[in-house]
Amino acid sequence: MQEENEFCRNKFANRLRIVADMFFEGKTGRLAEHFGMSPQTFSKYLGGKRTLGGEKLSLLTQLGVSVEWVLTGKGHPLNPDILKPDAQWKRLYIVRLRTTVFHGTTRIAAEALDVDIDTYIEWETGKKTIPEYIIDEIFIKIGGFVNEEWWYEGNGKMFKDASESGTLIVQENNLNYLSIDKEKVENDICNFLNEMIRQDSREDREAFARTIKIKLREVGLFTQKD
Repeated sequence: MQEENEFCRNKFANRLRIVADMFFEGKTGRLAEHFGMSPQTFSKYLGGKRTLGGEKLSLLTQLGVSVEWVLTGKGHPLNPDILKPDAQWKRLYIVRLRTTVFHGTTRIAAEALDVDIDTYIEWETGKKTIPEYIIDEIFIKIGGFVNEEWWYEGNGKMFKDASESGTLIVQENNLNYLSIDKEKVENDICNFLNEMIRQDSREDREAFARTIKIKLREVGLFTQKD
């Protein structure tokens, strides 16, 4: 039991290092400053000797980090509902999760952009700068319903008004759809179901499940708001 607890603490410490990589260029001292700690005190957390309390966890949510992931390692490190779109890599992550363009999965996003998945993940986590031509290519795919200023600068609303876009929009976490081709949506649902059962990872299966839920809403077969 003691060894198991030690393993969990070490995993927790590794997740803190991931946060430092994503938001502070890998500098754990800057993450310590964010927590209002000295590097010496913070080293106890990185060494697995301490875990974060509620006040420090709330400081992580200010960055857009998922508390569930920090504490348990489950899910994605980032929470798209609270992540500030103040960097291109953050906006890429939000676009992947908040539109159906990439079906929510890193694999399909990588394939759509014709890059290997490792490169895509490095873009989405801020480890590598996204090439300008890729940024422009993504906007071509999402520009029908995502505002240009938001995508390129992080300013204003993410989604265009329904009257402008005629397609998927998200407002206050509620999904609304216009101009629905029901036959196409039904075919999409069948295709997504077939793809979902082929996925090896839980994250990919859950992403397809979210997309299927969206598609069911489009044809009026699923009305739950959450």
